[in-house]
Amino acid sequence: MQVDLIENKAKATYGFQRELEWIDSLENARLISEEIKAFYTAKNRLAQKKLETYAIESMEINTQLAVNTILEIDNSELANSVYLDEFSELIITNQTQMESNALIDSLITEAQLSPNEKPFLFHYLKKEVPYLSFKEADEVLGRYEDKLANPAQLIHLNSFNKTLQGIDPTIELMGMQNSFSDFKELLDQKRGKYLYVDLWAAWCIPCIKAFPASLALNETYKSKGLEVIFLSVDDNYKFWEEVANKYEIAIPDQSFVAIKKDESEYLKALNVAQIPRCLIFDPEGKLIHPNAPRPDTEEIKLFFDAILGN
Repeated sequence: MQVDLIENKAKATYGFQRELEWIDSLENARLISEEIKAFYTAKNRLAQKKLETYAIESMEINTQLAVNTILEIDNSELANSVYLDEFSELIITNQTQMESNALIDSLITEAQLSPNEKPFLFHYLKKEVPYLSFKEADEVLGRYEDKLANPAQLIHLNSFNKTLQGIDPTIELMGMQNSFSDFKELLDQKRGKYLYVDLWAAWCIPCIKAFPASLALNETYKSKGLEVIFLSVDDNYKFWEEVANKYEIAIPDQSFVAIKKDESEYLKALNVAQIPRCLIFDPEGKLIHPNAPRPDTEEIKLFFDAILGN
């Protein structure tokens, strides 16, 4: 298989070189303008750079090589308009959080970023902001907003949080013993407490494996004003109740299943198909974290220690 990959990479490289020759011939024959030639030459060049950074041995992008490649490319507006944004996104997506943090820290040394550096920052923020609390997101975006390529990027990065904050948290719920309520009413009933909402489903194995950690959080912090809410997004309500009882999360007033999900604009905005997922609401019933750390992480303990006190 590796031999085939090496051969295919060589064929692709040869194809790019032939394409450049073809572009030159079209321009020499006056069949395309200098501007069109420059456009397709830049596109070809960046595509070759992407191919060069793909390591056959690991079948992964060598992100450090890719970063160095981009930063060495000329700063023409044309080169940036072709593939640079896509290439930067590919690199950030394939990096660990630690690698991305280190990259951004290394770039943020001057008052302004170069045109080649700005796409890295945008895609880094696009990757990180959804996993921050609203307060943390505002702080991070405030720190970097003057270094983004344009105001539209800031609007895009803010859009999810602003949309979510503008929708009433209306979800019809069914609790244990077929009791019914609304999530907004539940928030009113729980005022004065921080709520850690564990979104789960009976088919989600990682969700079920995290139940002991969620129960431990509830036990550890309940005296400090925190309560864990187990909110299922199952369609099979009988299955939900069976699993809730089996794993001992069928706690009255803390365990619910969302019903009529298609009618809830709030659930649509949350995109609850992406689970495991945890939310945090403050004592006023306002969502403050749309993608909180999982219950079995050190990060969530540090978060609650900070807002509730040790």
